Amino acid sequence: MQATDGKGQVVFTKTLCVKASGGTTYGELPIVQGSAGYTTMRAELLRGSQSVVTDNAKLFAVRLNMAGLPATGMVAATSGVLAGYLKSVGVTSFRECNRAGRRATTCW
Repeated sequence: MQATDGKGQVVFTKTLCVKASGGTTYGELPIVQGSAGYTTMRAELLRGSQSVVTDNAKLFAVRLNMAGLPATGMVAATSGVLAGYLKSVGVTSFRECNRAGRRATTCW
């Protein structure tokens, strides 16, 4: 498995042993931290030393820009994904709150 950034530079490489189940069984991509923009993940499945299949996927990442955000606000983000992202980039000036019976709204 290999990841390249938008400039074609390799930013991640890893070899894994996997079991191919088929059907609707999906794996999980590793988290590749890089810059904002497109990253191409390329994977090749080998049987011994013979290539069975090769595929790739393009991922698009954004960079959080806090400039101009109001000091207080609220975002209806009921999945918890936004709160997890904010925590991962070091933003801790928010809390998960409940407004009007809705769960997991992110407030700051």
